[in-house]
Amino acid sequence: MAVSPGKSTPVRPPPLLLSVDDARLFCGGVAAPTWIAWSARGLVPAPIRVGVGRGRVFWRKADLEVWVEAGCPPRTRFEEIMEARSAKRSLTARPAS
Repeated sequence: MAVSPGKSTPVRPPPLLLSVDDARLFCGGVAAPTWIAWSARGLVPAPIRVGVGRGRVFWRKADLEVWVEAGCPPRTRFEEIMEARSAKRSLTARPAS
């Protein structure tokens, strides 16, 4: 963990995973029940579960950033966008023959 110059208190890096509350606030501050309903209806990016059993539910901050930049499309369209981005990155990462 980094320490701010001139301070002894560690600086926390920004989170990579956002809880329901953090995700909904990051995306405009909709009510928690609204965010959960949107997730259940496939209107936001898919969450991930962390932990054993049912675990805790989080959203990747990077996914939400791309989702907002793309105009907040439904999950199926968002997944297509992410697949296209991934394919484009893998094409540009290959060395030229």
